[in-house]
Amino acid sequence: MIPALVVALLATSEDAESLRATAPAYLDLASAREHYAAARVAGAIFDVDPELLLAISWHESRYVANVVTREPGRRVSCGVMTPVPHRRSCSAWELSILGGYIEGARHLRVWIDKCGGDRSCGMTAYAGGGGLVAACRAGSGHRGCYFAGQMTARSRRIARRRLVT
Repeated sequence: MIPALVVALLATSEDAESLRATAPAYLDLASAREHYAAARVAGAIFDVDPELLLAISWHESRYVANVVTREPGRRVSCGVMTPVPHRRSCSAWELSILGGYIEGARHLRVWIDKCGGDRSCGMTAYAGGGGLVAACRAGSGHRGCYFAGQMTARSRRIARRRLVT
């Protein structure tokens, strides 16, 4: 859990309301504020828009910090952004709100950098690795090819709600 003072400094009630407005079934005001604060910290560390991290978290876990997703090959993905499948148990850090956003932002930044700074390519790779990027570039209709556009649209909705509240 992020200390209340840190949350108060990093995310306003207006920020929390804007996020909550895009996912009212999944967040109360306090949890929305904590998610926004964690996304801001992770976004600042890895130079990724916090609204994009929040959009990915909605997609991956519906903002459930301690989610463990079973993956093919007896692997699991851990935390609010379920970034990198691995064969070990999930750590408490990965299953915390702040840890989940930091690990997810770290993973996204790696892919953005591998894609030469192309955020759309990085998001596609986040969703399915280099193989998905290659398939999408070859014209595949795989649903993962639409991930970047969907997350960009959702992040814009979160940001836009923040501007009007």
